[in-house]
Amino acid sequence: QMPSSGNYYDVIGSATGFTWFDAKAQAEAVTFLGAAGHLATITSQAENDFIFNNLLVTGENYWIGGFQPTGSAEPGGNWQWISGEPFAYTNWTGGEPNNFPSFAGSGEDGIHMIGVNGEWNDLHRNRGGTPSDGSYSFIIEFERAQMQVPEHNVSTLTLTFSILVPLVLLHRQRLGRAPDAIS
Repeated sequence: QMPSSGNYYDVIGSATGFTWFDAKAQAEAVTFLGAAGHLATITSQAENDFIFNNLLVTGENYWIGGFQPTGSAEPGGNWQWISGEPFAYTNWTGGEPNNFPSFAGSGEDGIHMIGVNGEWNDLHRNRGGTPSDGSYSFIIEFERAQMQVPEHNVSTLTLTFSILVPLVLLHRQRLGRAPDAIS
């Protein structure tokens, strides 16, 4: 959980990896505390640093929720977040985006985060679905504002149970009942 936003993140990977489209569909099929997931939309240096420092594995590549609609000016025109948030913050690695025609002669219209440094590279969204394409994992984001979380403080609930359970077990032991089961 990112402290400043309250949003939660997760990384999903596989031996063969995912295309951007597969990653997007799978992220949107996952929920956490009632909030639907989506590919991460990184809108600040703080968010980028949090993800890089807490989730990424060096040597891996991770799809995030940035894309260019078909027909956009190349190489840097009309990048968008799947969430509709403003595309104001960027963390492109040197020389990117470059729209290099690297996949079946077509350009690059999706963003992946590089695990070595947390910087971004543009890449064709159909890359990553086979072992020969490289392994592309993805980062899911769950928006705090969409979560269905009780109003009580989770740390208070944890503290209550950490005190209550031992007291119940002690009480059961004094009554001669098995302390290993709470009913």
